[in-house]
Amino acid sequence: MLEASPGDRGWEIFQLDYRLDDLSALSTIFSEEVMIVFQKINNFLWKLKRVEHGLSQSWGLGIAHFNEFAQIEGMKNRFHRFYLAHQEMAHFVNNIHNYIMVEVLESSWKIYEDDLNTVKNLDDLISVQIKYSKSILHKALLSEQEKDLNRLLKKLLNNVYTFALIKERYFFKSALEECDRQKRVEIAEANGLHDEIDQADLVSQINHQSIEQLDKMHLEFTINFKTFKDNMDNREETNFKYLRCRLDFNLYYQMKALQEGGVEDGDQDMDDEDLNDS
Repeated sequence: MLEASPGDRGWEIFQLDYRLDDLSALSTIFSEEVMIVFQKINNFLWKLKRVEHGLSQSWGLGIAHFNEFAQIEGMKNRFHRFYLAHQEMAHFVNNIHNYIMVEVLESSWKIYEDDLNTVKNLDDLISVQIKYSKSILHKALLSEQEKDLNRLLKKLLNNVYTFALIKERYFFKSALEECDRQKRVEIAEANGLHDEIDQADLVSQINHQSIEQLDKMHLEFTINFKTFKDNMDNREETNFKYLRCRLDFNLYYQMKALQEGGVEDGDQDMDDEDLNDS
């Protein structure tokens, strides 16, 4: 556990770490350099899981009160737009998670196992271990060489987490308050007590500032995703081709770019070839 600050929860202070006795024979193989790699990938997966949890919590609240929210006048299109944005972000996060688990960890482990069968001495074993750890670091976009992509990925995950947080804590909260307000007004009017309705109940409780923030966060996500994908399109490594294919498996973003005039026809043909190669 890391040192906690006021307001911190388990997400902020939990850290999975491996401890080896300095005198242990394993410390020769699992050096400090290797352990740092394991710590980095574990920290990244933990942060990714936190974003997934935030999306799940937000989605669950929206589904639980779906019928109530549907009764709010003039808000149907906004709810629909935010549900679509939520699904787009969930698609991104889920595919990043699956990419890490399959293309990064599973594939690297298979290569690591094969390499172990060729080991003849301790030096070979240490080299194989270092190769394995560096492979994970590079494919997971956590290496120094991939710092630009990693920076973009962090921005995207922050966009998603902030979007889910604002939606749950502010937008949905105000929507529930609006549902309660409408019910009070309806009951009062049904009983002929219109003149006795509290003035506060005549004002919508929807937090319009949260709506603006959600729109802004989705726009930032869209811009950052396009930049991230454009960077991925320029990479020839097989694992990056897999990730690119995962993120745009139905060519939705490619067709969207074409409609907006952001991609030339020749570029589309080249991308199609890349997908076929992967």
